[in-house]
Amino acid sequence: MTRYIVISFFAALAWAGPVQAALIEDNFDASPSNWTDSTQLRYRNNNRGIWFASSSLWSWNSGGFMQEGAGSDGSTAGLVQFVSAPASGTWVNLTFNYMKADAFNQVNVRLFGMNQDANTWYNTYALPASATSFIADTLADATSVTTYSQNVQILGSFDYLVLSFTFGTSNPGNAGERMIDDVNLSAIPEPATIGLLALGGLALLLRRRRGRPAGKTG
Repeated sequence: MTRYIVISFFAALAWAGPVQAALIEDNFDASPSNWTDSTQLRYRNNNRGIWFASSSLWSWNSGGFMQEGAGSDGSTAGLVQFVSAPASGTWVNLTFNYMKADAFNQVNVRLFGMNQDANTWYNTYALPASATSFIADTLADATSVTTYSQNVQILGSFDYLVLSFTFGTSNPGNAGERMIDDVNLSAIPEPATIGLLALGGLALLLRRRRGRPAGKTG
């Protein structure tokens, strides 16, 4: 009987998958209360967890997403948020939904680490010279809502982990609406941590089994 309990336990653990700790999580069902319209920001502690963007190009849509609309031909407007960086060696998952009006419109995503620089202003669309890049993708064409998801390991010690979306166009005559929604950046527990949790649960099951009176089963 114990064998079946153990098999069931590990099967349930595998089905559930690792629990992720969200670093950034926003489905934009409501307009961001910490929304800051700015083309520039400083990476300093009191700016963590706030969306920064170009005030003339980004807006919140009541349908529940962030958009950068038509008429911004050739722009490189950025939508940026930064948070405290996890420890070196941590794996993170970045998932979000996106869409763009046509194949000419570029949608770019970056994830990078950097250290505090409270005295220097950076453009929201520019990658700081001191940054270490972990994700730098130009997204595939998507004229319907499409999900992007990627796991990456953060190697190095940083003050901040920065998520940046930039929208530009390779053809200024064909600018159109682009959107971002359901953004989630989460730390993934190490396999060793999951293994320790599994072993702990197994030990409890065996202890319970051994503590039963002779002749008892179930």
